[in-house]
Amino acid sequence: MRTLLFLFLLPYSFVLGLSIVANTPRSIMCRTCKRDEVLSEVVPCCEPTCENDCSLANCPKKVIYKQTCVCRPGYVRHQGECIAETDCPSVEDSLPTCRSNEELQPTPPCCEPSCLRNCTNVICRTELVHKPTCVCEQGCVRHNGRCIKPDQCPTCGPYARFSHCTPCCEPTCYDDCSQILCLKPCSGGPRCLCQPGYVKHRGMCIRKEACPLESASIEAASSEEENFNPLSQQTNDLEDIFFRDFPNYL
Repeated sequence: MRTLLFLFLLPYSFVLGLSIVANTPRSIMCRTCKRDEVLSEVVPCCEPTCENDCSLANCPKKVIYKQTCVCRPGYVRHQGECIAETDCPSVEDSLPTCRSNEELQPTPPCCEPSCLRNCTNVICRTELVHKPTCVCEQGCVRHNGRCIKPDQCPTCGPYARFSHCTPCCEPTCYDDCSQILCLKPCSGGPRCLCQPGYVKHRGMCIRKEACPLESASIEAASSEEENFNPLSQQTNDLEDIFFRDFPNYL
């Protein structure tokens, strides 16, 4: 009788077991989070850290359902681990020390003015990155890693500009660099280069149209030398001798 009862209840016990497994919360089936972490069913758009408490975070309405280990309440993420808010390092100890003509800002700039650009046409991002950064004070620009006054930027003279990159060929009155194949964009350190539309001539930048005529004659002579054919010249000389002396043989 007991054997028959066991065989009768066996299918129901199997179905009951499957129901228990199916209704078990996923947090129980998931891997165990580390110390001071709890399992979240969604991915947080911002997790508090020692530098950012997420109070200004603008989270999207769309939620990503993915089990994620996050710091439990009262704890923040620091160097990959969850620690109590009271255990965060002192803000003064973690702030960088700014140099002369620099000031500390809570977020790095999307564009910092320099001797080569003024950032007036740069469209900056709207979100904030909480990372204290030393930037140039108002009225200063960045040059070679330091902040200086704009009037201290290197001057290059008329129709010239300062460049951190020296090209392999710089156009002159005698060479427009059109036949030069550069293997790399830069071949030297910072120097002054002529502005577009200008060429270097005797250490100064002038328009190509203002190049002296001697440069044009030199280019023409160079072109004639390239097209010179000694054999054809010798043939022309022989023809002149033949037609000059031919009447004497008649």
